[in-house]
Amino acid sequence: MPCKAETREIDGMQVYTMQLPASKAMELQIEMYGVIADTCLPFVKGDWTFGNILYIQKIADRDALIQLIKYTCGNARIDGQELTGANFDQVFSGNLLMIYKVFAFVLEVNFKDFFTQGLGLPKPAGK
Repeated sequence: MPCKAETREIDGMQVYTMQLPASKAMELQIEMYGVIADTCLPFVKGDWTFGNILYIQKIADRDALIQLIKYTCGNARIDGQELTGANFDQVFSGNLLMIYKVFAFVLEVNFKDFFTQGLGLPKPAGK
């Protein structure tokens, strides 16, 4: 199955992302779960709030969270511009909330189907 691509308007900007290849998606998923555990679910499902941002900032290792967010956002383009380490500050300075909007969008495109399917599986006996 080919990787899904999606574009969404966020704060008046066109944000584009494409699902990662399977091996890269697994790496990101394991990293995401290792850094923010099941607090990732609101971001993946697309129903996160400002409180979710504050909570992951509180519980996660600072450097690991920053690295996760930058890597995840790096899988998007904003108004056709690739996000890189070199332009991350230029693109997001003055609009920190946009970082989390892009972060959530990329997670949603990559993992919403997986978590929706997984949460629908029967629970193991005795649980």
